[in-house]
Amino acid sequence: MAQAARSRSTSARAPRDPITTLPFVINRRNPKTGFRPGYFWSVVPSGDFASDTARGAECARLAITAIRSGCGPGLLQDIVASMRDAGSEHDALVLGFMSEIEDALRRRIS
Repeated sequence: MAQAARSRSTSARAPRDPITTLPFVINRRNPKTGFRPGYFWSVVPSGDFASDTARGAECARLAITAIRSGCGPGLLQDIVASMRDAGSEHDALVLGFMSEIEDALRRRIS
């Protein structure tokens, strides 16, 4: 009986928002309002410029895939807004991300 109750509760769960499967997005619930404001640039810089640039580019490829699959209207704007608040230690990550977005746009236009 416990097994049946467990499988009912598991199947009754709401599907996970695909945006929150992106490794750089965190979704926090405001305990007062219940609203879930996302933070869309939760990446810890390593301090190594080349590594952080490559990591930023990888995050961009994941975001592009999510956007192309119809995930999260406004996702790119939310990511950029969160980057703005992240601080200058994120510059290499942001540079890698934006360079990859630019390259992807250039490939689509050509």
